[in-house]
Amino acid sequence: MIKEYLMKKGLDISFSVASELGKKILREQRAKLLTTKEDIEASLDLHLRAVKNWSAEVSFNDLKKAKRTTDVFIELDLYVSPKRLRIDPNEQVESIPLQKIFDAPVNHFVLLGQPGAGKTTSMKYLCQLLLHEEDFQSERFSFPILIKFRELNNETFAPDSTIILDQIVRILGLDIKFPEELQGDNPQVVKQKNTLIEKLVVNFLEELKVLLILDGFDELGKDSHRERSIKEITRLAVHLEHSAIIITSRTGDFKYYLENTNQYEICSLNKEQTSTFALKWLKDEEKAADFLTKVYRTPFADAAIRPLTLAHLCAIYERIGDIPEKPKTVYKKIVNLLLEEWDQQRAVKRKSKYAHFEIDRKYEFLCHLAYVLTVVKGTTVFSTSDLISVYRKIYEEYGLKESESRHVVNEIETHNGLLIQSGYEQFEFAHKSLQEFLTAEFLVKLPSIPKDHDGLTKLPNELAIAVAISSSPSIYFAELVLSRFKQQRLSQVFVRSLLSRLFIEKPDFKTTIWLELALLSLFSNYVEPDLASTGELTQLPYDPFFREFERTIALHHTEAMVKVLNCYETDRLYQTHDQDNIQRLSLTKRLVPEDLLPMLDVFPDTLFVRSSLLSSRPKRQLRDMNYEIL
Repeated sequence: MIKEYLMKKGLDISFSVASELGKKILREQRAKLLTTKEDIEASLDLHLRAVKNWSAEVSFNDLKKAKRTTDVFIELDLYVSPKRLRIDPNEQVESIPLQKIFDAPVNHFVLLGQPGAGKTTSMKYLCQLLLHEEDFQSERFSFPILIKFRELNNETFAPDSTIILDQIVRILGLDIKFPEELQGDNPQVVKQKNTLIEKLVVNFLEELKVLLILDGFDELGKDSHRERSIKEITRLAVHLEHSAIIITSRTGDFKYYLENTNQYEICSLNKEQTSTFALKWLKDEEKAADFLTKVYRTPFADAAIRPLTLAHLCAIYERIGDIPEKPKTVYKKIVNLLLEEWDQQRAVKRKSKYAHFEIDRKYEFLCHLAYVLTVVKGTTVFSTSDLISVYRKIYEEYGLKESESRHVVNEIETHNGLLIQSGYEQFEFAHKSLQEFLTAEFLVKLPSIPKDHDGLTKLPNELAIAVAISSSPSIYFAELVLSRFKQQRLSQVFVRSLLSRLFIEKPDFKTTIWLELALLSLFSNYVEPDLASTGELTQLPYDPFFREFERTIALHHTEAMVKVLNCYETDRLYQTHDQDNIQRLSLTKRLVPEDLLPMLDVFPDTLFVRSSLLSSRPKRQLRDMNYEIL
């Protein structure tokens, strides 16, 4: 593939120039580049084949067959700046089609979006255009280089080593021989080597004019790896002029500013795009019209429809001719459909212990598997050995034998519904959202919410789904916040991730004082760092997430809660830009009436509350206090 591609792109000279410049850079430090042009061609051949195959199809196994990316992709619109930067919630943010980002005067881009917004599929589409459309950005880019962050979670990096640069060196097949004085793990020596590697990588990227795609920044598990990656990206963004970088990430997980880089956020699909999407997927005007009619009749239709959710709904409609209403139903329906067709999809004619599970036991097994992989392994990509390791932790609960681990894991490997093979002995759930849902299912079926604070704070998305699918979302949410997180400092990132996902999941909250108290407790955790450091709220009142947060609190404000708030005294007043001050309240035991004393242990010591919430009458009232000890 690569030789023909190089000839078409006329890259022979670029390779030669890059190699000579690279040798010169290394020679200054008495290092040598052992790689030949043929070695680079062979290494890139493997990479571009993988990129071509990865980007060619959009697939999850409840589809009748994989869909070609170019057949189903619709042009997404992008906000030219993330919505969170709006000064006023009514401000209209300009949007442009995806391909128009290359018209910008800057070289590099960050593509943000909510779960399932189409970030990765957009990258697949761009790769297909670069590899197969001669006229697409032909003068600007030669070919794409793809790094998937989720695949880096299984790799071990030395404390001072590079992450992204090492991946590019591997993809290009660069073999560097360092002199004796640059051997070893001395920090100064490692720094010199890293600087040398950076110069070499920048040289090759500049000469080859590549589109460097860094997909799924939010899926990079460790914070330390994120910080190191951002530092590397920052330096690359400054030095690269002829090559371009695109980073994709969930909106809530990317709060960095990178020089020479534009940030865009994927817009929700409008009705026209939704109609085009349905027609492309279903390939039948009558079915597409019926599907859309049913979608728009449900409460689910008023959510920001995302390509991933819409694709799942289309797949379900293809099979059953109908669609569910809530996200939790979508997840469960997909899982059940896959499990019911387990044996047919495996097409294995042999006796199988795993195949003898009833549907509900298969489901419980996979929930347990997802939970352990998420909490213990901390990864969304895992190997055969990881699956065997998890099996050995849980097999007894399902009436299996330890000696059957390989057999059962082989069954999982050959099942391409919930789990898919993403590389050599490398597996992942079909979508991250499915792993999150299965983990949440395991959480809600435990006798109680785990008490491991560090473990829980790793699961904002999973906990949000657990609240939504629990039999009593209000009680579960209140127990989580007022019991498990009591007296704990929660980061703004965690609170934002948890509540953002809750707003998407739309749990059926019943208005109680415990629900409102839990919401106010999280509100306090969220605003306190800003108030403590600056003495006032700055951008927060204009943040759409913040507005939705406060709207939810106001919606569930009750007369009973007024009595609880009367147990607190104001000890400080904070000014805000919208003239609605925030008060810091401290619990005062002498103000607690006798009937509330049994609940005192779950009351937060301090609360931050809008003055308007304290001065206005609740929008909803409870007929009785209906207190319950958590």
